[in-house]
Amino acid sequence: MFTKLSQYRLGVLACASVLSVGARAQDVSFYEPGHVRSEYPAGQNLRNGIAAGDFNNDGHPDLAVTTYGGVSVLLASPDGSSFLPALTYPVAFNTPVYVATGDLNRDGRLDIVVTTYYGIYWLRGNGDGTFQSATSIPGSYNSVTFLQVTDVNGDDRLDIVAGSDSGTLYVVLGNGDGTFQNQRNITLAGPLGAIAAADFNRDGRLDLVTTVSNTLVLLLGNGDGTFAAPRALSVVSPRIAVAGDFNGDRIPDLAVLQQSSVSLLLGNGDGTFQLTRPSPINANPTDIKAGDMNIDGIDDVVVTHCGGSVSVLLANGDGTLQPPIGSGTSGCVTALALADVDRDGYLDMVGNKPDNSVVILMPGNGDGTVGPNRPSVGASPYSVAVGDFNEDGINDLAVANSGSNSFSLLLGNGNATFQVARSIPVGLRPTSVAAGRFTNSGHLDLAVVNSSSDDVSVFARKRRRHVYPAWRGDRRQ
Repeated sequence: MFTKLSQYRLGVLACASVLSVGARAQDVSFYEPGHVRSEYPAGQNLRNGIAAGDFNNDGHPDLAVTTYGGVSVLLASPDGSSFLPALTYPVAFNTPVYVATGDLNRDGRLDIVVTTYYGIYWLRGNGDGTFQSATSIPGSYNSVTFLQVTDVNGDDRLDIVAGSDSGTLYVVLGNGDGTFQNQRNITLAGPLGAIAAADFNRDGRLDLVTTVSNTLVLLLGNGDGTFAAPRALSVVSPRIAVAGDFNGDRIPDLAVLQQSSVSLLLGNGDGTFQLTRPSPINANPTDIKAGDMNIDGIDDVVVTHCGGSVSVLLANGDGTLQPPIGSGTSGCVTALALADVDRDGYLDMVGNKPDNSVVILMPGNGDGTVGPNRPSVGASPYSVAVGDFNEDGINDLAVANSGSNSFSLLLGNGNATFQVARSIPVGLRPTSVAAGRFTNSGHLDLAVVNSSSDDVSVFARKRRRHVYPAWRGDRRQ
């Protein structure tokens, strides 16, 4: 796209100043760790429960997390870029395990439901981000752990489904006014894990999937709060299962977290599944969620790890997953939720870090990555210019790399991400780059100031109608 016209000696340093602020040039700053806060204290002895919901009706998802002593609520800031200080609500016995949200009394305000080892409690939402004191849901519960708030019997009233380490699945039907019917118990063969809910056989009735010891179990719903006999699904060493549509056929599928892989079970629409080849992931996975991370209409898979990473496995739309895209974070993220906190149209990742008693916010970039978007360029990038260098209506970047005697060209994708950088050699220790119309080419040109060789490299756009192969892969004309 650019032709190097010549290299000019700098007899007067003022020339560098003119070029560094040339026409149409702009300054651009990149996110650097520590400059933007991404971790937020959430109370003492953070547990593994986390859920997102708009508690104050401002359009931004807020967080509820379990701590030793209660439930901490973190409201999103007015612009959705961060979270306000946590406010903790006590829960009996100081042993909250899991948390979920929903409007249990149909007053238009989100409530919070939390499990403890000894019971299930709910906190009535006031609609302004505050909650009333925790109230026990009547019943006899033992070692309650995971939780789903959903409409089990199709009456448009939210119900509660909770698993336990004692091998009992508790079903508590809601009356829609904050009261509940007597619990129903389903005895299974071992400790229960997280619960996935969807209509897997498309009969209009909600079904459940959970892990029981080391087996993945399907319970088809009868539509009245009861379920058919459990049926084992064929998958090796399941840890957690989540529901989603991973091949775009509008039939619920399952993504199953295993010790070092993720397996998809593609739904046939009759309560049976096709098992796909496992997709390898990093070690020590802790949680899994499904959501459309790259805005293609198909659910993707997000996995957290204990040891410093978050992996996104984009769905190809045919029932397979791409290799994981890793985003680094220190410490151990044990539980996660997906929500568009900043309302930019992209799902963000929030997770619990019990070791530090904080929650972490990693904004989604809309391309399957989370956290800061940091394009790779040359050594010691020193200066940046912005311009539409390939004239596609999208801003691109030119970066002077003082440590590698080059500048990098990064074509913009239009969604705050960039194509792989192209490196172009210049003089010694380039410290400034500017975009402007320095020639009569009719296009944006580039000028790079080389401080150690005391010269300026000027690159003019070639007079061709089409973008060159090095840029977009088009055929030369």
